[in-house]
Amino acid sequence: MSEINPNALVPAQAVTILWEDADIAVGGISGAMHGVHDVVVLDSRDPSYKHQMERHRSLSCSDGCVGIDWMTDPRATPEAVFGGMLSVGFKSQLEMLRALVQFAEIQGCEWARSMVRGVESQRGIGSDADYDNGYRCGRLTTGRNSDRVPHCVVCDQEHLDSQD
Repeated sequence: MSEINPNALVPAQAVTILWEDADIAVGGISGAMHGVHDVVVLDSRDPSYKHQMERHRSLSCSDGCVGIDWMTDPRATPEAVFGGMLSVGFKSQLEMLRALVQFAEIQGCEWARSMVRGVESQRGIGSDADYDNGYRCGRLTTGRNSDRVPHCVVCDQEHLDSQD
């Protein structure tokens, strides 16, 4: 993961966290696939916040500054939200990594930045060799920073396990 500029981190008090956690029908079988996916962290101070909320209106779950107890109740913090996501489970390991990258852009979430670095070091994610070998042709852009992760917004493909 490229180092995130500490000045670009979003204060936890200003974040809205959106995600999907719905049963997915596979082959006509409801609930065949379940788990957290499509996690997005938005900065409520951003001038495009309303537009971003509209863009992600299909996501069924939210937390953050949209709640009255955000950052005043220990169950209403970024750590607690991510812990809840872990208890439900992620749709895939890639979705968990995407969520960690999103949480890594929140002030006070050094734990998420450390976890992303740990995953990268174990799997070799983010090395220049990955780019040279064509594993990824772009960078995930979260709206505030860009980081080398397995999902490419240029071609909207996941390049973690295979070359394209």
